[in-house]
Amino acid sequence: MRITKIEASGIRNYRSLNISFNKGINALYGRNGSGKTNIVEIIDYVTIGKSFKADSDEELINFEEEFAKVKIEYDRKQKNEIKIILYGEGKKIFKNDVELKKLSLLPGNLIDILFTPQDVFLFKDSPSIRRRLIDVTLSSIDKQYLVELSNYKRLLKDRNTVLKGELFDEKYLQIITEQMTESEFYIYSKRKWLIDKINNLITGIYRRLDEENNELFIKYNPFIQEENKEKYVFEALKKYNETKETDLKRKSTTDGIHREDIETLLNEREISLFGSQGQNRMVCLALKFSLYEIVKSEIGEDPILILDDVLSELDVIHQEKLIKYLENVEQTFITCTELNEKLKNYSTYEIVDGTVIRR
Repeated sequence: MRITKIEASGIRNYRSLNISFNKGINALYGRNGSGKTNIVEIIDYVTIGKSFKADSDEELINFEEEFAKVKIEYDRKQKNEIKIILYGEGKKIFKNDVELKKLSLLPGNLIDILFTPQDVFLFKDSPSIRRRLIDVTLSSIDKQYLVELSNYKRLLKDRNTVLKGELFDEKYLQIITEQMTESEFYIYSKRKWLIDKINNLITGIYRRLDEENNELFIKYNPFIQEENKEKYVFEALKKYNETKETDLKRKSTTDGIHREDIETLLNEREISLFGSQGQNRMVCLALKFSLYEIVKSEIGEDPILILDDVLSELDVIHQEKLIKYLENVEQTFITCTELNEKLKNYSTYEIVDGTVIRR
Protein backbone atom coordinates (compact mmCIF):
# COMPACT_ATOMS: atom_id res chain seq x y z
CA MET A 1 0.00 0.00 0.00
CA ARG A 2 1.06 3.58 -0.43
CA ILE A 3 -0.26 7.03 0.33
CA THR A 4 -0.84 9.17 -2.73
CA LYS A 5 -2.20 12.37 -1.23
CA ILE A 6 -2.86 14.17 2.05
CA GLU A 7 -5.31 17.05 2.44
CA ALA A 8 -5.70 18.71 5.83
CA SER A 9 -6.94 21.91 7.40
CA GLY A 10 -6.97 23.32 10.91
CA ILE A 11 -4.67 20.63 12.26
CA ARG A 12 -1.52 21.47 14.23
CA ASN A 13 0.31 24.32 12.44
CA TYR A 14 -1.34 23.59 9.08
CA ARG A 15 -4.17 25.94 8.21
CA SER A 16 -4.22 24.26 4.81
CA LEU A 17 -2.24 21.29 3.50
CA ASN A 18 -2.41 19.60 0.11
CA ILE A 19 0.48 17.34 -0.81
CA SER A 20 1.08 14.31 -3.04
CA PHE A 21 3.62 11.57 -2.35
CA ASN A 22 5.49 8.98 -4.37
CA LYS A 23 6.54 5.38 -3.95
CA GLY A 24 9.82 4.68 -2.18
CA ILE A 25 11.47 7.11 0.21
CA ASN A 26 9.77 10.45 0.90
CA ALA A 27 12.10 12.70 2.91
CA LEU A 28 10.56 15.58 4.89
CA TYR A 29 13.12 18.06 6.17
CA GLY A 30 13.06 21.36 8.02
CA ARG A 31 14.15 23.03 11.22
CA ASN A 32 12.66 21.99 14.55
CA GLY A 33 9.11 23.26 14.94
CA SER A 34 8.53 23.72 11.21
CA GLY A 35 5.86 21.01 11.05
CA LYS A 36 7.56 17.97 9.52
CA THR A 37 6.70 15.66 12.43
CA ASN A 38 3.12 16.95 12.29
CA ILE A 39 2.77 15.41 8.83
CA VAL A 40 3.82 11.93 9.96
CA GLU A 41 1.66 12.38 13.06
CA ILE A 42 -1.31 12.96 10.74
CA ILE A 43 -0.49 9.77 8.82
CA ASP A 44 -0.20 7.66 11.95
CA TYR A 45 -3.33 9.24 13.44
CA VAL A 46 -5.39 8.10 10.47
CA THR A 47 -4.27 4.49 10.98
CA ILE A 48 -5.63 4.09 14.54
CA GLY A 49 -7.45 7.31 15.44
CA LYS A 50 -5.05 8.26 18.19
CA SER A 51 -1.99 10.54 18.16
CA PHE A 52 1.43 9.32 19.24
CA LYS A 53 2.18 12.87 20.49
CA ALA A 54 -1.05 14.33 21.86
CA ASP A 55 -2.98 13.16 24.92
CA SER A 56 -6.30 14.21 23.36
CA ASP A 57 -7.78 14.94 19.94
CA GLU A 58 -8.46 18.51 20.99
CA GLU A 59 -4.70 19.19 21.08
CA LEU A 60 -4.51 18.47 17.34
CA ILE A 61 -6.91 21.27 16.40
CA ASN A 62 -5.23 24.56 15.53
CA PHE A 63 -5.98 27.05 18.32
CA GLU A 64 -7.47 29.48 15.79
CA GLU A 65 -9.91 26.90 14.40
CA GLU A 66 -13.08 25.28 15.73
CA PHE A 67 -12.45 21.95 14.02
CA ALA A 68 -9.84 20.12 11.96
CA LYS A 69 -10.13 17.90 8.92
CA VAL A 70 -7.73 15.42 7.36
CA LYS A 71 -8.16 13.24 4.28
CA ILE A 72 -5.67 10.65 3.11
CA GLU A 73 -5.92 9.00 -0.29
CA TYR A 74 -4.09 5.69 -0.59
CA ASP A 75 -3.70 2.70 -2.88
CA ARG A 76 -4.35 -0.72 -1.43
CA LYS A 77 -5.12 -2.93 -4.40
CA GLN A 78 -7.61 -0.20 -5.26
CA LYS A 79 -7.95 3.52 -4.54
CA ASN A 80 -9.26 4.36 -1.06
CA GLU A 81 -9.60 7.37 1.16
CA ILE A 82 -10.04 7.93 4.86
CA LYS A 83 -11.38 11.23 6.16
CA ILE A 84 -11.50 12.32 9.80
CA ILE A 85 -13.21 15.45 11.08
CA LEU A 86 -12.23 16.49 14.61
CA TYR A 87 -14.47 18.63 16.78
CA GLY A 88 -13.88 19.78 20.32
CA GLU A 89 -16.32 17.15 21.57
CA GLY A 90 -15.34 14.23 19.34
CA LYS A 91 -14.67 13.10 15.78
CA LYS A 92 -16.29 11.53 12.75
CA ILE A 93 -14.49 8.98 10.60
CA PHE A 94 -15.29 8.09 6.99
CA LYS A 95 -13.87 5.47 4.66
CA ASN A 96 -14.72 6.06 1.01
CA ASP A 97 -17.46 8.48 2.19
CA VAL A 98 -19.10 5.84 4.42
CA GLU A 99 -19.09 6.77 8.10
CA LEU A 100 -17.40 4.32 10.47
CA LYS A 101 -19.65 4.32 13.52
CA LYS A 102 -17.03 2.74 15.78
CA LEU A 103 -13.36 3.68 16.23
CA SER A 104 -12.58 -0.06 16.28
CA LEU A 105 -13.46 -0.20 12.56
CA LEU A 106 -10.52 2.07 11.67
CA PRO A 107 -7.44 -0.10 12.43
CA GLY A 108 -6.47 -2.40 9.58
CA ASN A 109 -7.45 -0.09 6.72
CA LEU A 110 -4.29 1.99 6.36
CA ILE A 111 -1.46 0.29 8.26
CA ASP A 112 1.88 1.78 9.28
CA ILE A 113 4.93 0.90 11.35
CA LEU A 114 6.17 3.94 13.28
CA PHE A 115 9.56 4.82 14.77
CA THR A 116 9.97 8.00 16.84
CA PRO A 117 12.95 9.38 18.80
CA GLN A 118 11.19 8.37 22.04
CA ASP A 119 11.42 4.72 20.97
CA VAL A 120 15.05 4.66 22.09
CA PHE A 121 13.54 4.33 25.58
CA LEU A 122 11.14 1.55 24.56
CA PHE A 123 12.98 -1.15 26.49
CA LYS A 124 13.44 0.99 29.62
CA ASP A 125 9.97 2.50 29.64
CA SER A 126 6.77 1.23 31.26
CA PRO A 127 5.60 -2.28 30.25
CA SER A 128 2.37 -0.67 29.01
CA ILE A 129 4.34 0.97 26.17
CA ARG A 130 5.67 -2.39 25.01
CA ARG A 131 2.26 -4.03 25.34
CA ARG A 132 0.74 -1.23 23.27
CA LEU A 133 3.24 -1.87 20.46
CA ILE A 134 2.27 -5.54 20.38
CA ASP A 135 -1.46 -4.79 20.67
CA VAL A 136 -1.51 -2.13 17.93
CA THR A 137 0.36 -4.43 15.54
CA LEU A 138 -1.92 -7.39 16.17
CA SER A 139 -5.07 -5.25 15.99
CA SER A 140 -4.06 -4.04 12.53
CA ILE A 141 -3.88 -7.56 11.09
CA ASP A 142 -6.40 -9.47 13.24
CA LYS A 143 -9.87 -7.99 13.80
CA GLN A 144 -10.72 -10.69 16.33
CA TYR A 145 -7.73 -9.69 18.44
CA LEU A 146 -9.08 -6.16 18.70
CA VAL A 147 -12.50 -7.56 19.67
CA GLU A 148 -11.05 -9.79 22.39
CA LEU A 149 -8.76 -7.05 23.69
CA SER A 150 -11.65 -4.58 23.91
CA ASN A 151 -13.80 -7.19 25.63
CA TYR A 152 -11.06 -7.95 28.14
CA LYS A 153 -10.57 -4.27 28.96
CA ARG A 154 -14.31 -3.85 29.50
CA LEU A 155 -14.47 -6.89 31.79
CA LEU A 156 -11.37 -5.76 33.67
CA LYS A 157 -13.02 -2.41 34.32
CA ASP A 158 -16.15 -4.19 35.57
CA ARG A 159 -14.07 -6.47 37.81
CA ASN A 160 -12.25 -3.51 39.35
CA THR A 161 -15.60 -1.81 39.97
CA VAL A 162 -16.77 -4.89 41.89
CA LEU A 163 -13.54 -4.96 43.90
CA LYS A 164 -14.01 -1.31 44.86
CA GLY A 165 -17.65 -1.68 45.81
CA GLU A 166 -18.84 -1.57 49.42
CA LEU A 167 -21.34 -4.37 48.73
CA PHE A 168 -19.01 -7.09 47.47
CA ASP A 169 -20.72 -9.69 45.24
CA GLU A 170 -18.48 -12.75 45.08
CA LYS A 171 -20.70 -14.63 42.62
CA TYR A 172 -20.69 -11.74 40.15
CA LEU A 173 -16.92 -11.41 40.57
CA GLN A 174 -16.50 -15.07 39.64
CA ILE A 175 -18.69 -14.70 36.52
CA ILE A 176 -16.68 -11.70 35.30
CA THR A 177 -13.39 -13.47 36.01
CA GLU A 178 -14.44 -16.56 34.04
CA GLN A 179 -15.42 -14.38 31.08
CA MET A 180 -12.07 -12.58 31.24
CA THR A 181 -10.11 -15.81 30.93
CA GLU A 182 -11.85 -16.65 27.64
CA SER A 183 -10.54 -13.45 26.03
CA GLU A 184 -7.19 -13.79 27.79
CA PHE A 185 -6.42 -17.10 26.10
CA TYR A 186 -6.94 -15.64 22.62
CA ILE A 187 -4.83 -12.58 23.47
CA TYR A 188 -2.06 -14.74 24.95
CA SER A 189 -2.05 -17.06 21.92
CA LYS A 190 -1.73 -14.18 19.45
CA ARG A 191 0.91 -12.36 21.48
CA LYS A 192 2.97 -15.55 21.66
CA TRP A 193 2.50 -16.10 17.92
CA LEU A 194 3.74 -12.59 17.13
CA ILE A 195 6.75 -12.81 19.46
CA ASP A 196 7.74 -16.17 17.96
CA LYS A 197 7.54 -14.56 14.50
CA ILE A 198 9.69 -11.64 15.69
CA ASN A 199 12.34 -14.02 17.03
CA ASN A 200 12.54 -15.73 13.65
CA LEU A 201 13.46 -12.41 12.00
CA ILE A 202 15.00 -9.94 14.41
CA THR A 203 18.59 -11.23 14.57
CA GLY A 204 18.90 -11.33 10.78
CA ILE A 205 17.48 -7.83 10.43
CA TYR A 206 19.69 -6.47 13.20
CA ARG A 207 22.77 -7.83 11.44
CA ARG A 208 21.71 -6.05 8.23
CA LEU A 209 21.57 -2.75 10.14
CA ASP A 210 24.64 -3.19 12.36
CA GLU A 211 28.23 -4.17 11.73
CA GLU A 212 28.53 -6.64 14.59
CA ASN A 213 27.50 -10.29 14.60
CA ASN A 214 25.08 -10.06 17.54
CA GLU A 215 22.16 -12.24 18.67
CA LEU A 216 18.76 -10.84 19.64
CA PHE A 217 15.94 -12.57 21.46
CA ILE A 218 12.55 -11.33 22.68
CA LYS A 219 11.45 -13.09 25.87
CA TYR A 220 7.71 -13.13 26.53
CA ASN A 221 6.63 -13.10 30.19
CA PRO A 222 2.96 -14.17 30.07
CA PHE A 223 0.34 -14.23 32.81
CA ILE A 224 -0.25 -17.94 32.12
CA GLN A 225 1.88 -20.08 29.80
CA GLU A 226 -0.35 -22.85 28.52
CA GLU A 227 -1.15 -23.85 24.93
CA ASN A 228 -4.35 -25.76 25.74
CA LYS A 229 -7.35 -23.48 26.23
CA GLU A 230 -9.04 -25.56 28.95
CA LYS A 231 -5.82 -25.83 30.92
CA TYR A 232 -5.14 -22.12 30.41
CA VAL A 233 -8.57 -21.15 31.78
CA PHE A 234 -8.14 -23.54 34.72
CA GLU A 235 -4.71 -22.12 35.63
CA ALA A 236 -5.89 -18.53 35.16
CA LEU A 237 -8.89 -19.00 37.45
CA LYS A 238 -6.64 -20.69 39.99
CA LYS A 239 -4.29 -17.71 39.97
CA TYR A 240 -7.15 -15.22 40.27
CA ASN A 241 -8.42 -17.14 43.32
CA GLU A 242 -4.95 -17.01 44.85
CA THR A 243 -4.74 -13.23 44.39
CA LYS A 244 -8.36 -12.46 45.34
CA GLU A 245 -7.57 -11.27 48.86
CA THR A 246 -4.79 -9.03 47.55
CA ASP A 247 -7.13 -7.70 44.85
CA LEU A 248 -9.76 -6.87 47.48
CA LYS A 249 -7.24 -5.02 49.63
CA ARG A 250 -5.89 -3.04 46.68
CA LYS A 251 -9.35 -2.70 45.08
CA SER A 252 -7.97 -3.59 41.67
CA THR A 253 -6.94 -6.63 39.60
CA THR A 254 -3.26 -7.10 40.37
CA ASP A 255 -2.46 -9.74 37.75
CA GLY A 256 -3.59 -10.72 34.28
CA ILE A 257 -2.65 -10.17 30.65
CA HIS A 258 -2.84 -6.41 31.32
CA ARG A 259 0.38 -6.84 33.35
CA GLU A 260 2.36 -8.87 30.81
CA ASP A 261 5.72 -7.72 29.50
CA ILE A 262 8.55 -8.64 27.17
CA GLU A 263 12.31 -8.55 27.72
CA THR A 264 14.78 -7.91 24.92
CA LEU A 265 18.09 -9.73 25.16
CA LEU A 266 21.18 -8.71 23.20
CA ASN A 267 23.70 -11.53 23.42
CA GLU A 268 21.73 -12.92 26.39
CA ARG A 269 21.92 -9.62 28.30
CA GLU A 270 18.88 -7.42 28.94
CA ILE A 271 19.27 -4.41 26.65
CA SER A 272 17.44 -2.08 29.03
CA LEU A 273 20.10 -2.72 31.70
CA PHE A 274 23.29 -3.27 29.73
CA GLY A 275 22.75 -1.71 26.30
CA SER A 276 24.10 1.67 25.25
CA GLN A 277 21.72 4.29 23.85
CA GLY A 278 23.06 3.51 20.37
CA GLN A 279 22.37 -0.20 20.83
CA ASN A 280 18.88 0.54 22.17
CA ARG A 281 18.19 2.58 19.04
CA MET A 282 19.41 -0.08 16.61
CA VAL A 283 17.64 -2.91 18.44
CA CYS A 284 14.40 -0.91 18.40
CA LEU A 285 14.77 -0.35 14.66
CA ALA A 286 15.34 -4.09 14.18
CA LEU A 287 12.17 -4.76 16.20
CA LYS A 288 10.11 -2.28 14.18
CA PHE A 289 11.41 -3.69 10.89
CA SER A 290 10.58 -7.21 12.11
CA LEU A 291 7.01 -6.05 12.70
CA TYR A 292 7.01 -4.47 9.24
CA GLU A 293 8.04 -7.80 7.65
CA ILE A 294 5.43 -9.76 9.64
CA VAL A 295 2.61 -7.39 8.73
CA LYS A 296 3.72 -7.49 5.09
CA SER A 297 3.63 -11.28 5.12
CA GLU A 298 0.20 -11.42 6.77
CA ILE A 299 -1.62 -8.89 4.58
CA GLY A 300 0.24 -9.63 1.36
CA GLU A 301 1.47 -6.06 0.84
CA ASP A 302 3.78 -3.50 2.41
CA PRO A 303 2.52 -1.36 5.28
CA ILE A 304 3.62 2.28 5.37
CA LEU A 305 6.93 2.84 7.18
CA ILE A 306 7.42 6.06 9.18
CA LEU A 307 10.81 7.02 10.61
CA ASP A 308 10.76 10.28 12.55
CA ASP A 309 14.19 11.88 13.04
CA VAL A 310 15.99 8.55 12.75
CA LEU A 311 19.25 9.62 11.06
CA SER A 312 20.50 12.31 13.43
CA GLU A 313 21.98 9.88 15.98
CA LEU A 314 23.38 7.40 13.45
CA ASP A 315 26.92 7.43 12.10
CA VAL A 316 27.60 7.32 8.36
CA ILE A 317 27.90 3.53 8.20
CA HIS A 318 24.61 2.93 9.99
CA GLN A 319 22.89 5.59 7.88
CA GLU A 320 24.01 3.80 4.70
CA LYS A 321 22.81 0.42 6.00
CA LEU A 322 19.44 1.86 6.99
CA ILE A 323 18.83 3.58 3.65
CA LYS A 324 19.86 0.44 1.80
CA TYR A 325 17.23 -1.48 3.77
CA LEU A 326 14.60 1.14 2.91
CA GLU A 327 15.19 0.71 -0.82
CA ASN A 328 13.10 -2.48 -0.67
CA VAL A 329 10.17 -0.83 1.14
CA GLU A 330 7.10 0.20 -0.88
CA GLN A 331 6.81 3.61 0.81
CA THR A 332 8.74 5.26 3.62
CA PHE A 333 8.32 8.66 5.26
CA ILE A 334 11.48 9.87 6.91
CA THR A 335 11.95 13.23 8.68
CA CYS A 336 15.17 15.11 9.38
CA THR A 337 16.25 18.65 10.27
CA GLU A 338 18.61 18.89 7.29
CA LEU A 339 18.44 17.00 4.03
CA ASN A 340 20.92 14.17 4.28
CA GLU A 341 23.14 13.77 1.20
CA LYS A 342 22.07 10.14 0.94
CA LEU A 343 18.42 11.16 0.54
CA LYS A 344 18.80 13.66 -2.29
CA ASN A 345 18.09 11.07 -4.97
CA TYR A 346 14.66 10.35 -3.51
CA SER A 347 11.45 12.40 -3.19
CA THR A 348 12.22 15.38 -0.96
CA TYR A 349 9.98 17.98 0.68
CA GLU A 350 11.15 21.03 2.58
CA ILE A 351 8.90 22.18 5.41
CA VAL A 352 9.05 25.90 6.22
CA ASP A 353 6.68 27.21 8.92
CA GLY A 354 3.77 25.03 7.94
CA THR A 355 4.38 25.26 4.18
CA VAL A 356 5.49 22.21 2.19
CA ILE A 357 7.79 22.82 -0.77
CA ARG A 358 8.50 19.96 -3.17
CA ARG A 359 12.19 19.90 -4.09
